[in-house]
Amino acid sequence: MSFPEPNVSHIGREGGAVRNHLSTALVKLYRELFGRGPATTTTYAFDTGYVTFLRDVLAPHERLLVESGRSDLVCEARMAIREAERDRLIGEVQGVTGRPVLHDSFQFQPERDLAIELFWTPAGSDEGADHAQAPYAIAPAPYPEGQLMSR
Repeated sequence: MSFPEPNVSHIGREGGAVRNHLSTALVKLYRELFGRGPATTTTYAFDTGYVTFLRDVLAPHERLLVESGRSDLVCEARMAIREAERDRLIGEVQGVTGRPVLHDSFQFQPERDLAIELFWTPAGSDEGADHAQAPYAIAPAPYPEGQLMSR
Protein backbone atom coordinates (compact mmCIF):
# COMPACT_ATOMS: atom_id res chain seq x y z
CA MET A 1 0.00 0.00 0.00
CA SER A 2 1.37 3.43 -0.91
CA PHE A 3 0.84 6.48 1.25
CA PRO A 4 1.15 10.06 0.02
CA GLU A 5 4.09 11.93 1.49
CA PRO A 6 3.00 14.36 4.21
CA ASN A 7 3.68 18.07 4.08
CA VAL A 8 6.56 18.31 6.56
CA SER A 9 7.78 21.69 7.70
CA HIS A 10 10.60 22.35 10.10
CA ILE A 11 10.62 25.68 11.84
CA GLY A 12 12.85 26.96 14.60
CA ARG A 13 16.24 28.50 15.05
CA GLU A 14 18.80 26.24 13.40
CA GLY A 15 19.27 22.53 12.69
CA GLY A 16 16.48 22.21 10.13
CA ALA A 17 17.73 18.77 9.15
CA VAL A 18 17.18 17.46 12.69
CA ARG A 19 13.65 18.87 12.81
CA ASN A 20 12.89 17.47 9.36
CA HIS A 21 14.15 14.02 10.35
CA LEU A 22 12.17 14.18 13.59
CA SER A 23 8.97 15.10 11.72
CA THR A 24 9.53 12.28 9.24
CA ALA A 25 10.25 9.75 12.00
CA LEU A 26 7.05 10.70 13.85
CA VAL A 27 5.01 10.43 10.64
CA LYS A 28 6.33 6.90 10.03
CA LEU A 29 5.75 5.86 13.63
CA TYR A 30 2.20 7.23 13.64
CA ARG A 31 1.53 5.34 10.42
CA GLU A 32 2.66 2.11 12.07
CA LEU A 33 0.89 2.69 15.38
CA PHE A 34 -2.40 4.16 14.24
CA GLY A 35 -2.76 2.92 10.67
CA ARG A 36 -2.53 6.41 9.24
CA GLY A 37 0.12 9.09 9.49
CA PRO A 38 -0.58 12.81 9.73
CA ALA A 39 -1.07 14.81 6.54
CA THR A 40 1.09 17.67 7.82
CA THR A 41 3.62 18.14 10.58
CA THR A 42 5.48 21.11 11.94
CA THR A 43 8.41 20.66 14.32
CA TYR A 44 9.85 23.47 16.39
CA ALA A 45 13.19 23.23 18.19
CA PHE A 46 14.04 25.04 21.41
CA ASP A 47 17.08 25.05 23.64
CA THR A 48 15.35 22.54 25.88
CA GLY A 49 13.60 20.31 23.38
CA TYR A 50 11.26 19.83 20.47
CA VAL A 51 7.53 20.14 19.87
CA THR A 52 5.78 18.64 16.85
CA PHE A 53 2.26 19.45 15.72
CA LEU A 54 0.73 16.58 13.73
CA ARG A 55 -2.41 17.54 11.82
CA ASP A 56 -5.05 15.49 10.05
CA VAL A 57 -4.22 12.36 12.04
CA LEU A 58 -7.62 10.68 12.31
CA ALA A 59 -8.39 7.47 10.46
CA PRO A 60 -11.83 7.37 8.79
CA HIS A 61 -13.39 5.25 11.55
CA GLU A 62 -12.02 7.65 14.21
CA ARG A 63 -13.40 10.64 12.33
CA LEU A 64 -16.82 8.95 12.28
CA LEU A 65 -16.68 8.46 16.04
CA VAL A 66 -15.69 12.09 16.61
CA GLU A 67 -18.51 13.31 14.36
CA SER A 68 -20.91 11.05 16.29
CA GLY A 69 -19.95 12.69 19.57
CA ARG A 70 -17.71 9.86 20.78
CA SER A 71 -14.34 11.59 20.73
CA ASP A 72 -13.79 10.15 24.22
CA LEU A 73 -13.38 6.67 22.70
CA VAL A 74 -10.89 7.89 20.12
CA CYS A 75 -8.93 9.82 22.73
CA GLU A 76 -8.83 6.88 25.15
CA ALA A 77 -7.62 4.46 22.45
CA ARG A 78 -4.96 6.84 21.12
CA MET A 79 -3.68 7.64 24.61
CA ALA A 80 -3.46 3.92 25.50
CA ILE A 81 -1.56 3.09 22.30
CA ARG A 82 0.77 6.09 22.75
CA GLU A 83 1.54 5.04 26.32
CA ALA A 84 2.14 1.40 25.32
CA GLU A 85 4.64 2.53 22.66
CA ARG A 86 6.21 5.33 24.69
CA ASP A 87 9.65 3.73 25.01
CA ARG A 88 9.80 3.08 21.28
CA LEU A 89 8.81 6.67 20.52
CA ILE A 90 11.40 8.10 22.92
CA GLY A 91 14.06 5.82 21.46
CA GLU A 92 13.27 7.09 17.98
CA VAL A 93 13.49 10.73 19.11
CA GLN A 94 16.80 10.12 20.89
CA GLY A 95 18.17 8.37 17.81
CA VAL A 96 17.18 11.21 15.49
CA THR A 97 18.24 14.10 17.72
CA GLY A 98 21.27 12.54 19.39
CA ARG A 99 19.98 13.94 22.68
CA PRO A 100 18.48 12.12 25.67
CA VAL A 101 14.80 12.74 26.30
CA LEU A 102 14.34 13.88 29.89
CA HIS A 103 10.55 14.01 29.72
CA ASP A 104 7.85 13.74 27.10
CA SER A 105 4.28 14.91 26.84
CA PHE A 106 1.48 14.05 24.45
CA GLN A 107 -1.71 15.93 23.77
CA PHE A 108 -4.43 14.68 21.48
CA GLN A 109 -7.35 16.83 20.36
CA PRO A 110 -9.64 14.64 18.25
CA GLU A 111 -12.13 17.45 17.62
CA ARG A 112 -9.33 19.44 15.94
CA ASP A 113 -7.74 16.36 14.31
CA LEU A 114 -4.49 17.33 16.02
CA ALA A 115 -1.79 15.58 18.04
CA ILE A 116 1.05 17.40 19.78
CA GLU A 117 4.25 15.66 20.82
CA LEU A 118 6.64 17.47 23.18
CA PHE A 119 10.09 16.20 24.14
CA TRP A 120 12.28 17.90 26.75
CA THR A 121 16.02 17.42 26.28
CA PRO A 122 19.11 18.86 27.99
CA ALA A 123 19.56 22.56 27.22
CA GLY A 124 21.69 23.29 24.17
CA SER A 125 21.56 23.75 20.43
CA ASP A 126 19.44 21.65 18.07
CA GLU A 127 22.41 19.31 17.69
CA GLY A 128 22.94 19.13 21.47
CA ALA A 129 26.53 20.43 21.48
CA ASP A 130 25.99 23.96 22.83
CA HIS A 131 24.60 24.21 26.34
CA ALA A 132 23.88 27.96 26.27
CA GLN A 133 20.72 29.31 27.84
CA ALA A 134 17.92 30.56 25.62
CA PRO A 135 18.30 34.32 25.03
CA TYR A 136 14.56 34.92 25.51
CA ALA A 137 11.27 33.11 25.74
CA ILE A 138 7.96 33.95 24.13
CA ALA A 139 4.72 32.93 25.78
CA PRO A 140 1.39 33.00 23.98
CA ALA A 141 -1.06 35.71 24.97
CA PRO A 142 -3.92 34.37 27.10
CA TYR A 143 -7.30 33.92 25.48
CA PRO A 144 -10.23 35.89 26.86
CA GLU A 145 -12.14 33.87 29.40
CA GLY A 146 -14.61 31.50 27.79
CA GLN A 147 -13.09 31.86 24.33
CA LEU A 148 -11.37 28.85 22.73
CA MET A 149 -8.56 28.97 20.24
CA SER A 150 -9.81 28.36 16.70
CA ARG A 151 -8.04 26.06 14.28
